[in-house]
Amino acid sequence: MKQTARVIGFILGGGILIYQAVKGISFLLDSKIVPSFGWLLFSLLFGVLAIAVQILCWTLIMRDLGASISFRQAMTGYVLNFLPRYIPGTLWGYLSRAEWLKNQYGVEYSASHWGSIVEVFLGVLSSLVAVLLFLPQGISPIDRFLIATGTGLLLFLLWVFLNKISSFPSFGKIANPLLGFKMRLNIWVLAAFLLTLNWLNYGLVVYGTVKAVTHWQTVIVFPEWAQFSGLFSISWLIGFLSWLFPAGLGPRDWILSQGLVYAKALPFEMAYLVAVLVRLSGILSEVLWVLMNSVMTRKKSTGTTLKDCTSTQSNVPEKEEPY
Repeated sequence: MKQTARVIGFILGGGILIYQAVKGISFLLDSKIVPSFGWLLFSLLFGVLAIAVQILCWTLIMRDLGASISFRQAMTGYVLNFLPRYIPGTLWGYLSRAEWLKNQYGVEYSASHWGSIVEVFLGVLSSLVAVLLFLPQGISPIDRFLIATGTGLLLFLLWVFLNKISSFPSFGKIANPLLGFKMRLNIWVLAAFLLTLNWLNYGLVVYGTVKAVTHWQTVIVFPEWAQFSGLFSISWLIGFLSWLFPAGLGPRDWILSQGLVYAKALPFEMAYLVAVLVRLSGILSEVLWVLMNSVMTRKKSTGTTLKDCTSTQSNVPEKEEPY
């Protein structure tokens, strides 16, 4: 039953993904603007890199929670098994990934769900940090330091809170759903730090797309780069909280385009095209990861088959020659 639901999730998630891609391509073809292919490729490369950092952080979290999974193993299934998140409700991607971990690596559902909870907590918190640190222009270094310090304190208190309440077996007659949370502080901080920096990767995705559409001749400087990161972060956060939309794509496009209109004075049509192309870049990045994972899985299975054949042949006794 679970396997059937998982397959249905793949079909629905993949179908919505394809629909969004076709819709974006159609909007691009209808537009009178011809974007620069080189800068679109620039955006795509950083989109692929951002997913790699995301997989790395999730692997660190899962390993610290007791799951025996390597980064290479995580790469082979993270993106593909997360596709059902495009189904309205967002939750389906996390359930599909938990099922994959259980079937392939014997990871208990409790550990998978804990990993997803931590990933969501840190993802939301890191996006808030990126918004506060990167989006405002003209903010003083002292204010940035205070924001970073306050966020670091909040991060530590959240870790202490989760560890504290996980030590209670139950709350009265209600079993504690958070029982068993054991995560080291250094891994918690490292994952949060990497996820926060990863929003800068997404800022480069937006920057490259803006360059592709506007054909700006300016060279990027950090304040501008950081502001693009902040714009993407707030659009992602609002999209993530909009559970009724497939992966939050509708609200995310609108917020990003409005941010580009007000922060960068882009015409709305141009700003919305940038948002659509950023969405397409994200979709294509995931497709590339799925293709890479398929190649890696096929090579692994081929290598295992050859190894088994060699082992079988070596165990066959040689036929004795007659005297």
